[in-house]
Amino acid sequence: MTSTWILTDSLPVSTDTYYQQVWDALQFVQDVTSYLCFIVNLIKTAVFAQKCMRKASSGKFMLALSSSHFTWLLFRVLHSIAKRAITDPEKVYAYDMFVLYVGISVGNVLYRSCLFIACLMSSERLYAVSRPLHIKQFILARRPLLFVFAIFLLTACYHMYVPLQYTFYMVSGINGTKIVVFGYTDWYFGNRNIVNGFSAAGKIIFIFVPLVWISAFNALVVYFLRRHSDDYKTVQRTADEEAISRHDRQMTLTILACTAGYVIFILPATLHFLALTVVPEYNYTGRLENMVRLMEEVQDFCLQLSFMSDFLSFLLLSKAFRDCLMHLLMCRNFRADVRNKRI
Repeated sequence: MTSTWILTDSLPVSTDTYYQQVWDALQFVQDVTSYLCFIVNLIKTAVFAQKCMRKASSGKFMLALSSSHFTWLLFRVLHSIAKRAITDPEKVYAYDMFVLYVGISVGNVLYRSCLFIACLMSSERLYAVSRPLHIKQFILARRPLLFVFAIFLLTACYHMYVPLQYTFYMVSGINGTKIVVFGYTDWYFGNRNIVNGFSAAGKIIFIFVPLVWISAFNALVVYFLRRHSDDYKTVQRTADEEAISRHDRQMTLTILACTAGYVIFILPATLHFLALTVVPEYNYTGRLENMVRLMEEVQDFCLQLSFMSDFLSFLLLSKAFRDCLMHLLMCRNFRADVRNKRI
């Protein structure tokens, strides 16, 4: 038996018509963006799954990121369809419980793990440009998937408390109808201070720390790139060495642009969570509740844009990515032509 606290103020409704219209518009834009991001990340994941893109450790990191983004967006797209298709209260209740214990939990782990995977990419690139002759001995370059697995495991273990603090239950509405209401569990009320402490620490560890990490390491990458660029001008190299060096610089610049995009698009979420922590009036039940809800939608929209920014970075800056994408598309067209000829 769970006792719950009905949070009608935390539901996505507002008595302010202007804010409600803006909120509805953002919801529509988010749904459209979700479908577009889903298609883009499907293509991106297919490209990075190719052998030609998985040779380097950076390609393996990008495959992990792309797969995570694709899974997160898959949940988002299915959720946008389900919330329109499911209307029966009992089915809505069952679906909300599934979203709580599976969708939100998995999505939270995927999102926050991706930030640390981006940190690993920045670290690997920094080592590659600062000590290029020793990159093959660097454990992060030799065992990238081991670090990715460790990040997912540790992030999942840390966030086990998230679904335990919430619940849904059905109550009688007007004219005997049943409605599904969101609330907190007994476990949350008995451990509120511990849960709130974990939540605040999680925002620092999984959002603020990666933001500072990526920014600092990207700045160092730029510094070493400029220093090595001046050194290379005085060194005579063969055509093969020049080609390898050009490829490494191109990969470094692409990863630099990719991780910089993550930093830019994570800023709204960072400011939002910072305000929730330090501004007393900035909460879901105070006088700034409408602003809080709008910022939730804005930071979610920026999050989805970040899932496309790395695709654009690789498409514009990486010749290897473009070649692999064209090879993937041409192979599909070739197979389709062969199949049609057989028919």
